[in-house]
Amino acid sequence: MKTNIYALKDESGIRYIGKTVQRLENRLAQHIAKSLRRNKTAKERWISSLIDSGSQLRIESLEIVPSQEAGEAERNWMAKGIENGCDLVNEAPGGAGGSFRKEIDWSKYEHLLGKMPDEALADQVGVTRKAVAYQREKRDIIPCGNREELRSPPPNMGGWNAIDLPENIIALLGTMSDESLSTVAGTSKKRIMVERHRRGIRSWGEQNKHPTRYRQGHYPARWLTSE
Repeated sequence: MKTNIYALKDESGIRYIGKTVQRLENRLAQHIAKSLRRNKTAKERWISSLIDSGSQLRIESLEIVPSQEAGEAERNWMAKGIENGCDLVNEAPGGAGGSFRKEIDWSKYEHLLGKMPDEALADQVGVTRKAVAYQREKRDIIPCGNREELRSPPPNMGGWNAIDLPENIIALLGTMSDESLSTVAGTSKKRIMVERHRRGIRSWGEQNKHPTRYRQGHYPARWLTSE
């Protein structure tokens, strides 16, 4: 499997370096969605500030490497960024990713497991929700609270033309695929597409030479083959 080493950039240049096996536009949508839900880390505060000011957040591939080399490649790119004066908002050491483990004395938090939502305890301890859920399930403790309420996702708009899109979503039109942005906004892909067309904004695919529709005369070979 291949891993993409990527950078998140604003007008000043590279601010964050990460790695992913997903499509870059999907990873960008995840970063934005998480920053809209919470504002805990330096990266999330930075992304939120860009959205609030209407500035553009871009994602760019730096290198594609075999997955077993991804950690070292990420560390190397972070070192290059620091050498070149990039003000990185990374908080975990390069190469940490999913393999990073924070040593926690869970005996200090055992009395809180199941007494508060996993997400809330995860924020307090400084670990992922999965880490809290694992510790709770090991002790056969029933979960507490509603995960979806705590995460506070953007409200479902109830239909493609139900209500106006908020300004922070409008600012993201054309910066990612309509489908990815509809997930962030909590509405339908059609609602995003209609608003983008109304404002004369080209789609992410058109801007990046990845058209999502077949053009006249450019069809897959299987469509042109008669049986």
